[in-house]
Amino acid sequence: MEITYIKIINYRNLNGLEVNINQDINFIVGENNIGKSNFQNCLLKILSGKAFQKDFTDESQRIVVEMTFHLNEEEIGIFDDLVDPMNREMINIISIQENLDEYIKYYHKETGETIPSSLIKRVNIIVLIFIIISSFNHIENSPFHYLNKQRGKISHGIRKKFRFF
Repeated sequence: MEITYIKIINYRNLNGLEVNINQDINFIVGENNIGKSNFQNCLLKILSGKAFQKDFTDESQRIVVEMTFHLNEEEIGIFDDLVDPMNREMINIISIQENLDEYIKYYHKETGETIPSSLIKRVNIIVLIFIIISSFNHIENSPFHYLNKQRGKISHGIRKKFRFF
């Protein structure tokens, strides 16, 4: 699964943010305190199933993150009939955390059907990271050149943190 779209509501300073994500490579750049780390932290919490804590812009409102994922052939079967009716290779998921005492819950956008968090955790961020690293591997002075040499350690750390096997 690859994220292709995300819309964030009531999360830190990213309230109302909508981003179309390129399947090849994405750069998040900007001045300090603009939300680069907040965007990364939001994605990590959503994809790992961890609850938002002091992340609510307004604690009286829920955090909502709407996402669209591109699915490969094997993943289409995992989600049964929950794929996008206009494009079977896509699925639209809404994640919601009502308040500080709740956990994130996932729903199919079109039907409202609950989606188990275990399916969301299958998002393949490891492949995304290695695509980025591998794209720059041939450039000797690139910061990714060093990372590519360390990718075994990076992979182990990511798999351990998010329990990917």
